[in-house]
Amino acid sequence: MLFDFTTEAGRRGWSAAHDLAPLEGSREGLIFTITGGDPYAFGPPVELKEAGPLWLVLRLRAAESGMGQVFYFQDGGPTEPGSVRFPVRAGRWEEVRVALPALAPGTWRFRLDPPGTTPGSRVSVAFLNIEKRVALKEPAWPAPGEPGALDVAGRVMAGGLALELGRDPFQLVVRFGGSLLARGHDGALIGWQESPGSDPLFERPKASSTHTVEGRGGLRVATTWTDAGGAHWTYSLLAQPAPGDSIALTVSLSADRARTLVHFPALVLLAEAKNRRGLFAGVEYLDPPDSSSSEADLRGPQALRHVPDAHVPTLPLMAIQGEGRYLSLEWSLDGDGAACFDSPARILGATRGHLLGMLFPDGSRPPDSRLPHAGRALKPGEALTQKLTLRAGRGEGVGEAISAHIEATSLPKVPKLPGGWETTLASGWLDSGIHEQGRWRHAFPGEFPLSGAADALACQSWLAARLASSDPLLATRLRRSAEEGRRRVVAEDTGGIGHVRQSAAALLPGGDLAKAARSARERVRGLLSRLTPDGTVIYEKSPARPDFGATHFEKTANGLSAEPLVEALRALTLAPDTRLIGEAVARLRQLDFRWKSAAPRGAQTWEVPLHTPDILASAHLAAASVLAYELTGDKELLESARRWAFSGVPFVYLREVARPVGAYATIAVLGATNWEAPNWIGLPVQWCGLVFADALLDLAEHDERGPWKKLAEGICASGALQTWPRGEGQGRGGLLPDSFHLPAQVRNDVCINPATLQVPLARSLGVPLYTRRVLSFGGPFVHAPGVVEARSLRSFTVRGWPEGEYTVLICGLTVEPRELLINKKPTASRFDSSVGSLALTLTGRADVSWR
Repeated sequence: MLFDFTTEAGRRGWSAAHDLAPLEGSREGLIFTITGGDPYAFGPPVELKEAGPLWLVLRLRAAESGMGQVFYFQDGGPTEPGSVRFPVRAGRWEEVRVALPALAPGTWRFRLDPPGTTPGSRVSVAFLNIEKRVALKEPAWPAPGEPGALDVAGRVMAGGLALELGRDPFQLVVRFGGSLLARGHDGALIGWQESPGSDPLFERPKASSTHTVEGRGGLRVATTWTDAGGAHWTYSLLAQPAPGDSIALTVSLSADRARTLVHFPALVLLAEAKNRRGLFAGVEYLDPPDSSSSEADLRGPQALRHVPDAHVPTLPLMAIQGEGRYLSLEWSLDGDGAACFDSPARILGATRGHLLGMLFPDGSRPPDSRLPHAGRALKPGEALTQKLTLRAGRGEGVGEAISAHIEATSLPKVPKLPGGWETTLASGWLDSGIHEQGRWRHAFPGEFPLSGAADALACQSWLAARLASSDPLLATRLRRSAEEGRRRVVAEDTGGIGHVRQSAAALLPGGDLAKAARSARERVRGLLSRLTPDGTVIYEKSPARPDFGATHFEKTANGLSAEPLVEALRALTLAPDTRLIGEAVARLRQLDFRWKSAAPRGAQTWEVPLHTPDILASAHLAAASVLAYELTGDKELLESARRWAFSGVPFVYLREVARPVGAYATIAVLGATNWEAPNWIGLPVQWCGLVFADALLDLAEHDERGPWKKLAEGICASGALQTWPRGEGQGRGGLLPDSFHLPAQVRNDVCINPATLQVPLARSLGVPLYTRRVLSFGGPFVHAPGVVEARSLRSFTVRGWPEGEYTVLICGLTVEPRELLINKKPTASRFDSSVGSLALTLTGRADVSWR
């Protein structure tokens, strides 16, 4: 045992270094008492005598869930690449086993960062040990054979898609519309062990017999061979036509003797595509000249992601597109395979094409290997099985593959909202660490300043109205808090501390959205001035930060360029102006033409590389396109919105990867903060998804045929489940974690104010804080705190949620109405000719019309 912390000798030399009280010994182990947000302790130097890969093993119990981290270093001090992270659940003893790379013999030191950030929280560590790990070494992979004539055993057709199977099942050809799409990798190897821990043997399967059976429009090819130890292996591939341009596959492998399987290509395709785009959902999003597993978004071993852990892909989809066609490979989630992707192909001996595949067995792999940490023990006759789908179609990007997959499968059931979610959000506003005497912080804990927040006023008022009958005392507290906060917010403020923009506060008593409308045009001019003549925003390095543009193939990106456009177009719904609308839409068209089929990128360049695929870019682009559609009525812009909405779908977990938080959890980017840590691949950052959900709800207003409303509902429900429960987390109750570790169901700091969740959640439930409704393309626009139903070009019904009076603003009127009717009664009003607006004071439900 390297460090047995239950003994005095095992604790010797360990000391608190930062944000920890002096370490204490006990019969349970070493006690870490946290005093700040970045706790860590150093251990004494130790001699490692054996070289090679290792396991780091810890046993610990934490009072607070979170991520632990261990650094290992020699002379240079601790660094992120020389560390491992692990999730820890609160209130239970857990034994953590994490793979370390091969460490050289010599003197090493360890730094332990316990989970938790709350002062007073305690962590007990029983031991920290190093164990030898048998690492499976990759063989010299044989290259696939040169393309040649195929000895065809049979053919399966589905629409324009054709699969030709050879008498050697590893030799196959995929065609679409008669043109070659992909070939099979016929340089297959099987790797096996007589027993776990023994040296693996890799050999080429040499068929002793092959059987082909046709029937019911399908084809089954089975081949048998004998390994060097005398075991008989059988591999079979069943192909059957499926709806549309798709073919269903079932592959299986078994042996008649006990074996430990290390490697077998269940199915490996080498796609032919020049100037290609690629997708491995949740893992890779590629444009020319990208290559997968590059260091443009991550650096070091974590950049290698050819065979990610099973929980990482957001949906079971990979695709390659080129020359106006795409080929996708989809897989069932209950199979025995591990998905594998490389574009351009450089692994498993391939040096041409783009690799899409499924490997036996499943299981976690080191980042630099296609072999698992340990093989899969098979009993005699036990079969590994995997179901797959080949799909093809025409398209200029991978978006068509995404939409085809969504149309062919069922979206997961929207999770049920946790009980008492309204009171949970209320506790976030009133009792969490973000609130102090009518001011709020964006997030907690951390050095976030207090400020007035317009969205905090609207959110609390909405909750007060909703809780008025069920919890009148809490409703009263919310009203008083909102009233106190109103004194710190200017009347025309439409912003706040949340990530989702809305104008509800300026439509409540004390607010003035009409004044905001009068200044909107000047704001639009400033936003448009940030764009170059070709419609882009050029990335500029911040003096205090790394050069986040260094790894991108251009100094701009669609997400970076869309952000000022979406804000400008949103402002133009308050003060429509023909010339400014024309200029903003022209810039959007330039952006859309330039990046029409590209990956969404570069929307978070305050901490993420410009190159990095980013769901926030999808959100900005989809929202801007919907706004431009409302301002012009051009249906091409609605199609653009659909395309950009589909570009964000691969960031959303459309499968139950874990419970209760799983489906509809949303990763932010396919990269990492500052290139290294934390690695955000497979790590939900729900606030980004909630901004995307708000854009989807905009799109759903105009495109009922899409999956947009259900996607948004699911993302919001997942956000509610991720939110800290009321009274938990020591000042975090009611706040949204910055990120969420799915396998361990652990919430990670910092925690974000409730507005980011509450605004789109209220919309998804059909009871919005704020509604923007266009009555006719280009205007008029109605802005109201509640539901707005358009009845004609000059009439609408509003159902306001405020408990008393509220304002409705009608914008974009070309002339002053001759007569204004509210509930069919003539009403006097003041017309603002500078922006063509009417501000109406209403209560409850009202029918509004004019002539």
